[in-house]
Amino acid sequence: MRVMLLMYPGKWAESGLPPDQAAINAGMDFNQRLIDAGVFLEAEGVYPSTHGARVRFSKGKPVVTDGPFTETKEVFGGYWILNVASLAEAAEWASKAPLADDGMIEIRRVISSEDFNQETREREDRMKEQMGRKGD
Repeated sequence: MRVMLLMYPGKWAESGLPPDQAAINAGMDFNQRLIDAGVFLEAEGVYPSTHGARVRFSKGKPVVTDGPFTETKEVFGGYWILNVASLAEAAEWASKAPLADDGMIEIRRVISSEDFNQETREREDRMKEQMGRKGD
């Protein structure tokens, strides 16, 4: 099953400072262990919320709020997508991530086309095919 590890790195995420080389190396080492184990599919980090916005919906209307966001302990910092056998295995990998003491990782199962009816799967397949041709 595919899972997404959502990283909330804590206060550091909103500092605007790049990670030091030791933190970069620790992250790269962790990614390499995931690759070596055959579970790594994708990973990315994101800029601090000062470079982003949130869109909330109220009574059917979107309300856009530019960053920064005040509640830094719940500011998203990046993600990994893994292919693992169980949520327990995902939690085991998440527990090995190189995060600071105030960091957190949330694990969520990724919905796949098998979770939908035939009509929805076919529509999704057509959309994926269309996206593949987009760069041609």
